[in-house]
Amino acid sequence: MDDIALDTQLRHLAPGEEVLITFQGMSFRCCRYELWYFFMTKVPMPEIDLPAWLYNNSEALDSDEQMLSFRGEIYFCILQKKPNIAHIYSRAIKHIG
Repeated sequence: MDDIALDTQLRHLAPGEEVLITFQGMSFRCCRYELWYFFMTKVPMPEIDLPAWLYNNSEALDSDEQMLSFRGEIYFCILQKKPNIAHIYSRAIKHIG
């Protein structure tokens, strides 16, 4: 999927709706919030101390990125106005890999 295909898939996404997007074998859940798009993917880390990870790695996260914990799972999240799937993927790989 390239940015044109992503734009086509997201163009008619209503605020609050969610879609699953796969890029280079990685799955992202995408939700639309007005003009913003929120992407998240599960991080295949073993159980980690998320506060300690954030303390040691938070400088590597951009201002539009977060690591979240929900029900024992860790997620990488990114918020964008103009989604760029290659950028989203490269940022996720940086933190997951």
